[in-house]
Amino acid sequence: MNKHVFRNSIPKQSNATKRAATYYRVSTGRQLTTEASIPSQRKITASFCDQNSYLIVDEFVEAKTATDDRRPVLQEMIDRACASDHPYDAIVFYAFNRFFRNVAEMELTIRKLRKHGVEVVSVTQPTGDDPSQILVRQIIGAFDEHTSREISKNTKRAMLESARQGFWNGATPPLGYKIVEAERRGQKIKKKLDTDPVEAETVRLIFKLYLDGDGTTGPLGVKETTKWLNSHG
Repeated sequence: MNKHVFRNSIPKQSNATKRAATYYRVSTGRQLTTEASIPSQRKITASFCDQNSYLIVDEFVEAKTATDDRRPVLQEMIDRACASDHPYDAIVFYAFNRFFRNVAEMELTIRKLRKHGVEVVSVTQPTGDDPSQILVRQIIGAFDEHTSREISKNTKRAMLESARQGFWNGATPPLGYKIVEAERRGQKIKKKLDTDPVEAETVRLIFKLYLDGDGTTGPLGVKETTKWLNSHG
């Protein structure tokens, strides 16, 4: 889920001298709707902008991983920032890990934006053109990338072990199955797949039609099986 809030919905700050777009990010759509991260990022970033003479003219909100730049809202913001009418003097975000978790792509993007006269500002971490600040930014970016990879590695390991123990890791169950509670481990509910009696009959019918037909025909192919099921409700 992506969200772009246009400038006319954003209150103007007094005494602001620089135009800014703000970027807020979480990793999943669920976090976007259930967690306090975006409101917290917005509150802290807006306060920073007010104290540092930035006028927020656009807000960009996104629910995507930051390990690469294949993010529609991010790309929309960058394209807008590099437009010939120069709409922003700066892009402001809470922390570099909201912007990128890939240090190489982050540096290329920052270089591109600065060529178009757009400053990149992290509210909670140092930015600027001073060599020491650039070094600190790159170290922060490297740590963010490493942390992201470690989280991904550990998550995959935990999911593989959960599957090995016979538990369901999530997502929509396959046709013919339902998700049921298997056990509780503290506050965590472990789930597994179980046969769904109603859907299981449909699955058995599909196999019967494919292998034997409906009694008046021979075996049905995939298309004919689909037609048969649709015509019989």
